[in-house]
Amino acid sequence: MTDFPASTQDRVLRLHGVGRGLVSQLLVPQCANQPLLSPKPGEWVLPAGCNKVSWGIDVQPVPGAGVDSSEQKSVYFQDKKWWLLSEPTSLLRLDGQAEDTLRIVGPGLQQGAMAASAGQWRVPSEGAPEYYAFGNLALSHQQLGPFSVDYVADDAAGVARLQLPVLHAKALRYLAAILPPAKSISAKDRHLFVLWLGIDHQKGRAGGAAGHRSFLANYIKGAENTEASTALTLMILAHEQFHQLAAMSLTHKVKSPTWAGESLAHYYGLKTLAQSQLPENVLARLRGHFIQPGKVPEQGLLALERQYQQGDRSVYSLFYAQGATFWAEVDRLLQSASQNKRSLDDFLPLLLAHDFTQAGQLPPSFVSALRQVLGGDLDTVLVKYLGQ
Repeated sequence: MTDFPASTQDRVLRLHGVGRGLVSQLLVPQCANQPLLSPKPGEWVLPAGCNKVSWGIDVQPVPGAGVDSSEQKSVYFQDKKWWLLSEPTSLLRLDGQAEDTLRIVGPGLQQGAMAASAGQWRVPSEGAPEYYAFGNLALSHQQLGPFSVDYVADDAAGVARLQLPVLHAKALRYLAAILPPAKSISAKDRHLFVLWLGIDHQKGRAGGAAGHRSFLANYIKGAENTEASTALTLMILAHEQFHQLAAMSLTHKVKSPTWAGESLAHYYGLKTLAQSQLPENVLARLRGHFIQPGKVPEQGLLALERQYQQGDRSVYSLFYAQGATFWAEVDRLLQSASQNKRSLDDFLPLLLAHDFTQAGQLPPSFVSALRQVLGGDLDTVLVKYLGQ
């Protein structure tokens, strides 16, 4: 149930996740026992004079094979008796409203990333979503550099056996060193919330979803090669973590195309694996699945970005493979030209501080800084992978 400021005009209520392709879990939003009109999926009309809306959430028990975190569902873990509440599929927001507050009333513990006060949690107004957990939680805490991190797991013992908290700690320390939070971000906003969600290896995939300060991370259950599945989990986790820390490092909103955000996060998801103690052959196999410098791209990333913006979602996977290969080649050239004294890590702050061009090209100041080190080798890579 949500109280809204009174108004003499109709307003719009929105479920943010529907616009991102997620499935609504809302049941019959209503005001004074009257269902709200829904002119299109994910949108409802809040009639003039109405300031209290209630709705149900279709929370399903987690099946035996687990839940795919990329679906960002609100679910119930019936064996441990706790709930995952996903804002993008379950919480209505008033269009244009500033940050909201969620109050959870119920038994057991509750946890989110953004505390407002005891029993109350902040809900961001736009951008990245948030996730919350309550009930019989397996909760742990770590202080990792500038960040405090809370963990909730569907199987705390299983997660510990896979050493996922230890691996995440190493990954976060590495990423925080190259992407420190902006000085304007207070200590309370340097709090992160990680939810570990197991998924059966037979489902053939493991996902992740980065929120504003919280994120969902699948780990694979029942795999014969646990080292390979753990490497996959860590790669996904570091990818999502990169998105979060990159946003927290900025002092202002920077315009960047989808190809750049996803390819950079994926490259650093792979690069972070080197900080782990997982077997080198396992890491090389996973890296080789995405980074393939010997492959000649059919189209540049700029052309692929245009197709994506026009609605062609089939090119998205190339942002992960071709895009990550582009950054890997730039990183390799930087290390070679500087006798391993410099890498892409050193240029990240410059890249993330400036807007990309309207056509999706790299910021000119970033290109200029790279060219001073790489000369014509940079142009060869830009033509091959970006098509410019």
